[in-house]
Amino acid sequence: MDGGSRIHYGKLVERGTILAKEKIQAIQDRLAKLENMRAEIQRSELIQKSDAMVRCRFPTMNLLLAPYPENDAEMKVLALFHSLVRTAERSGLTINYFSGRLLHCQGSRSELLFYIGADVPEGVRELPENLLRLPAGEYLCCKQAAPAIEHAETIFPEQFALDYEKYVIESELSLGEYDCAAPPFELCCSLPNDLAP
Repeated sequence: MDGGSRIHYGKLVERGTILAKEKIQAIQDRLAKLENMRAEIQRSELIQKSDAMVRCRFPTMNLLLAPYPENDAEMKVLALFHSLVRTAERSGLTINYFSGRLLHCQGSRSELLFYIGADVPEGVRELPENLLRLPAGEYLCCKQAAPAIEHAETIFPEQFALDYEKYVIESELSLGEYDCAAPPFELCCSLPNDLAP
């Protein structure tokens, strides 16, 4: 109403339309995330059932990184996780369900890092310096009963014999039925671009 007896139906309809479209977009975004999670569960279950290496294609991933502590005490890792979450919140990023350890190998150098996955919403201009945009690519993946990234070189001997920049990702398998007491893990090693189809 406009001060007295006038109602601006046009403005009300326009505002209602904007709100409805925003709600539809939010629902579509949630559905897309759920579909991504469903695909990850299916991929994880394939890894869990296989006794061999499984070749998987990963999409581009945004990872917030921090050096992994030499003494991997649970409290230090938890503090790292919270620190990365705060970085994401300050930067306007959205945390996703992906977290674990990342081994970055280039030449004779290797660096062990802790990561959490982050989505970059539209409109975010300034990205934190510790955000790695890992390009889409082919990975060789295998299940592990326990964390084993320190043994990546013996688990992926053929890949480590080749001289290329590689990433080894370690995370818990995202199974449809998850055992909190004994979660299974996976290791995934990036393949060189010339081996990718």
